Amino acid sequence: MVALKATVGWMAESLRLLVDTLHSVTDSANSVRDCLANPHPDRDYPYSHHKFESIGALGIACLKFSKAPLTA
Repeated sequence: MVALKATVGWMAESLRLLVDTLHSVTDSANSVRDCLANPHPDRDYPYSHHKFESIGALGIACLKFSKAPLTA
């Protein structure tokens, strides 16, 4: 779906569709981050592994803010 959006957006010179493609990429990255995170606490990490999720969320937030100038 991302490749299709990118191709159509590029061919149609639609900035809105290209930005939506970037949004889809960040949503996909967010899903991958959630799958990689270990939500279960263990002996070494009694509050589970949420720091990994926080770092991943920060990275995705940076990606989303970096595309903001494209929409202005």
